[in-house]
Amino acid sequence: MAEFAKMHQSLTDREQREIRELRQREEEVLHRMEKNLREIRGKLDSDQEKLSELQKQMEKDALTFLQEETARKRRISDEGYTLSLSEGDLPVGMFEWLIQYTVWRDMRHSISPGTWLLFSD
Repeated sequence: MAEFAKMHQSLTDREQREIRELRQREEEVLHRMEKNLREIRGKLDSDQEKLSELQKQMEKDALTFLQEETARKRRISDEGYTLSLSEGDLPVGMFEWLIQYTVWRDMRHSISPGTWLLFSD
């Protein structure tokens, strides 16, 4: 019975550690996502201002508009940025095999199977 209690405690401790690690990882990803979202919103605001300027220029004569638009396209294509809300996801899948292996390894070290077998009858 004492061996079962050791195993149970070992598994409970392990579960709590894994939950803490996953929550920490989740928080890190969430912070990156919030930062990326702020950057995306900033770029969206900038693009909306550019669109407003473009609409004003469209009201000018066609030749001036086309000349200015060609210059603007060159500047925009030089900026070339990538927008991504999240750089990574929570890697739950990578923990599955690791948890199974380490839990069994730790459990094996936390109990004394030889002693239990002697007194099991």
